[in-house]
Amino acid sequence: MDNLHPPPYEANNFYFLINILSGLSIEVALQGLVHVCYRLFVGEEKRDFKFYTVATLLTICNLSTIAYIIANIYISAAESWCHIAGVVDNLASHLLFVSLDAIVLFKCYFITNRNKYSLFCIFLVLTHRIGWMIADLIQSYAYWDDSSFSCVYVQDPLTGIGYTSADIISDIFATMTALIIVFFRFSISSKYIQTMVIRTLLRSVLVVAADGWVLYSNANVTDLMWYNYAWNTQTYVLVRMANLDVLLDLGNLKEAADSNSSGYNSQNYADSEKEKRTLK
Repeated sequence: MDNLHPPPYEANNFYFLINILSGLSIEVALQGLVHVCYRLFVGEEKRDFKFYTVATLLTICNLSTIAYIIANIYISAAESWCHIAGVVDNLASHLLFVSLDAIVLFKCYFITNRNKYSLFCIFLVLTHRIGWMIADLIQSYAYWDDSSFSCVYVQDPLTGIGYTSADIISDIFATMTALIIVFFRFSISSKYIQTMVIRTLLRSVLVVAADGWVLYSNANVTDLMWYNYAWNTQTYVLVRMANLDVLLDLGNLKEAADSNSSGYNSQNYADSEKEKRTLK
């Protein structure tokens, strides 16, 4: 059986599920754009470099999600659209992945209090990811198949494994760094810190699971339907996780850190006075 062209009854189920995933992804992306615009033009948050950076990255993430799904529709529409839609589809997907990586790494950088060593590591991680993006844009392509009257996207196996692995490395690095810093700098008894830790772990588990499925599909799966299931599931998970916090509230992080620092210093002072009285 031709794996690229499933039987009609399988194809119907396949397109039904893909349409659901695509619709959910567009819904999340549009909600994210509306929320970002509201926070930019109506909200009362402090607008500084950090605020605008995260807002820009989220806008890129949500717009690239919509472009990716639209390109997926046009990639099978007509021969004249095939090559262009393939390029847009691939570029939009990479912008989605890289923007999410940038968001989590940006948050990681400020959680480390803008540590220069963490910045160097983040630079290496992002450079590694962008390198795989460039390689994949060169190696992967779409072509028109006259025998089936359809546009076929050809994912280069090496770059597919490479950039997905880079995404996993990026997320694991950001998550582990953030958790280590949180346990050393913040009070775990804080409800805000507990919520942040839970969200960080939830995001990391779901993102790595979605990336892992795509990684497995690139290495082992030959059925086009399962490729598309994996890619569309990954798209939904990534855009959902990118909009989980909508905008990074660094003020709460700073407040928590200052509170913990003040509490720690006060406790040290009290212990010191108690020790002095005991010695007397």
